[in-house]
Amino acid sequence: MKKSILFSLFFFGMTLPIFAQLSPAITSWVINTTGLTGYNCPSCTTPVYGSIPANVQSVSYTSTDAYIKSQGIGIARVS
Repeated sequence: MKKSILFSLFFFGMTLPIFAQLSPAITSWVINTTGLTGYNCPSCTTPVYGSIPANVQSVSYTSTDAYIKSQGIGIARVS
C-alpha cells in the first residue's frame, strides 16, 4: 500500500511540469536568435544596421516575475 502511494506521488510530481503553461508575459517576446543588430534612425527609409543587438536577448522568470534582457526596447508579439 505504501509503495503505491509513494509511486503515485512521485508520478504526479514528475508529470506536473508537463501540464504547466507559460504566461504570455514570458512567451510573447521577440527573441533575437540570429544576432541581428541595428539602431534607431527615424529619418531613414531603409533599415540601418549598427552594433546594438536588436529585440530581446533573453527571458528568464520566477513564479512571480519575468526578467527581459534587451539593449533597447523589447518587442512583444500582440495577437
